[in-house]
Amino acid sequence: MPVSGSKDGKTLPENVPEEDRFRHAEGPKRSERAHEAVLEAAQAVLGEVGYQKASIERIAKRAGVGKQTIYRWWPSRAALFMEVYSTLAEQHVKPPESDSVGDALNQLWKQLCIFYRDTAAGPALAGLLAEAQSDHRVAETFRGEFLVKRRGVTLELLQRAVANGTVRADADLEKTVDLLAGAVWYRLLVDGTAPADDQVEEIVDQVLRGVSESD
Repeated sequence: MPVSGSKDGKTLPENVPEEDRFRHAEGPKRSERAHEAVLEAAQAVLGEVGYQKASIERIAKRAGVGKQTIYRWWPSRAALFMEVYSTLAEQHVKPPESDSVGDALNQLWKQLCIFYRDTAAGPALAGLLAEAQSDHRVAETFRGEFLVKRRGVTLELLQRAVANGTVRADADLEKTVDLLAGAVWYRLLVDGTAPADDQVEEIVDQVLRGVSESD
C-alpha cells in the first residue's frame, strides 16, 4: 500500500484524509493546527481571488483539510471570514494610549485604516457587508455579534470622554460611532481603499465638534 508521512516511526497510508494527517502528526494538537491552517488559507485565497470566489472548497484545498473540517468550526463562509477579520484585528490593532479622546480616536482609526489597506481585513469587511445585504442569516450574525464587538473600542473611548467632561453627557454615542465608522467604511466600499491619515484626522475632528463640550 502506498504510504505518506510517518508518526513515531510508523508510516501512514497515502489515502488518509488530510484533516486526519493533522491528528496523526500532532496528536491532541490536531484541532488547533488545522484551525490555524484554515484561517491562513482563507486569507491567502481572499487575496488571490477576492471574496466572491473565495469558496470553502478553495480554502479547504489550500489548507490541506476536508470541507467537513471547516464546517465543523464555522457554519458558513461568512462566519469563517468574520473570524479571519477578528484574528487579524487582534494582531494589528492595539488599544490607543492617550487620555485625549481626539488623539485616542485618531490613533485607533489610523491603525484601522492601515489594517484595512495592508491586510485581508479590508476585502473581508467589504465582502461581508455585501453578503449581509442578500443573506438575512449573515446579516443577523454580522449585526448582532460581529459589529457589536468591533464597535466596542470606539464606544468605550467616547464613554471615557463623557466621564472626563470632554464629550457632552447628552451626546448619542451610538450615533457618533456610526458617523466615524460610516465615513471610513463608505470610502472603503466606494473607493476600494481606506482613508489616509490626514483624512482620518478630518473625520475625527468633524465628528467630535458635534459632541464636544463647549469651553
